Amino acid sequence: MKKISIILSLFIMISCSNSVKDSSNLPGRLGNPEMSLKTDPRAIPAVTKVMSEYGMDALAPDPQISIEATQKEKVDYMTSLEPAYEEIFKSWYSDLPEVEGIERFTEVIDGVDGNKIKLYVHKPEKQKSNIPGILHIHGGGMSILKASNPNYVRWRDDLASTGLVVVGVEFRNVAGELGSHPFPAGLNDCSSALQWMFDNKEELGVSKIIVSGE
Repeated sequence: MKKISIILSLFIMISCSNSVKDSSNLPGRLGNPEMSLKTDPRAIPAVTKVMSEYGMDALAPDPQISIEATQKEKVDYMTSLEPAYEEIFKSWYSDLPEVEGIERFTEVIDGVDGNKIKLYVHKPEKQKSNIPGILHIHGGGMSILKASNPNYVRWRDDLASTGLVVVGVEFRNVAGELGSHPFPAGLNDCSSALQWMFDNKEELGVSKIIVSGE
């Protein structure tokens, strides 16, 4: 038994060593640092085509700020990126027809830090029974962007149209238009929103809650 254990240990060590030395079989840029969306064989052609129209199918340029920059410089840099993303989202979603049959309203709740948090609620207009609910946490790495951006409004509408109650959280970011609020501010806001959603399940007509986001 001892010999078998030693052999297995050696086999694992050799396998790990080989995998570290040869990264060519790893997916994406882990295997090829020069790979882009344009050259990634896993990419969906239809997605690549759309992204190419915005010059987003090639390797992104290096950030215009270094890791040694001050906190303020980093926050200012991230804040400067937000408007560009928002313009792209507007151009993508401005021509889409409105999703019909959706009830939309907002709630303002108190957060655990004593702050106010705006929630965007989307649900089917003719909801007759309790249905699953989603607490949606928008993308942006909790650094930039807002729940009120058109892409997230559309996503909540689309989800609600399938028979879901969707609550979007306007949580505090590290940077951007809403101000600079370091971690765990955004996480605390999402936690407060989840608690509110749980406490108001009956009023919302929610049977169960799923936390989802980008």
